[in-house]
Amino acid sequence: MNAPKFEWILLFILLSCRPESNDSTAFVKKLFPLPYFPAFPGSWWAYDNGDTMRVAPQMEAYIFNSSSYTAPPDFDTLILPKLLPDGIYNLGDSVAFVREYGISKSSQSGYRDPAFKQILALRKDEEFVIGGAFAGHRITGMTIAVDTSLVVRGVRFDSVIVCILFDEACRNGTGGSAQDCSTQRDFYAKNIGLIKRDSRTGIFQTPYEKEFELVDYFIGK
Repeated sequence: MNAPKFEWILLFILLSCRPESNDSTAFVKKLFPLPYFPAFPGSWWAYDNGDTMRVAPQMEAYIFNSSSYTAPPDFDTLILPKLLPDGIYNLGDSVAFVREYGISKSSQSGYRDPAFKQILALRKDEEFVIGGAFAGHRITGMTIAVDTSLVVRGVRFDSVIVCILFDEACRNGTGGSAQDCSTQRDFYAKNIGLIKRDSRTGIFQTPYEKEFELVDYFIGK
């Protein structure tokens, strides 16, 4: 028996009122990359230390615990770019997921670490948390320069952001600034991503040394 016309009309109205989604899984949000870390599917970055960071051809679902370590687990799902970091991030891990300007925490992270750690911020002097605190040690990031320029291997990059990483315990214990205590310095170019990283083993007046520079890259769309 055919359904009455009003039932078909009701079904059409209900389907029309469902929220739009750009993913086949209803109510699961897809987050696309942002300009200073454009990890679009198929992108890659080759560095002069031999590492090549890549992004998988397709975005994938990532299930994570969104609650703090003191709260009961609360699992969420996002559709995110799948990064193959090759030692550039999350040393020792073969995969990380990109959430705007954050990446999923490494397998070596402590239980206090958030599900995603931020890798950069857009405003000068803005701080961002890399991981949870252990015995007073919290690895923190800070943007120290914005809208600057940098020449890497003869190529000029504009609209560059410079970020440092430092230990909160150093700043609190020595009274030094974040820059005094920093051990890593990253340079991000708009619409390109990470173009250079410097590091140092000491603090305060210890000079930075180049860790790697960008050789070639491709940004997918």
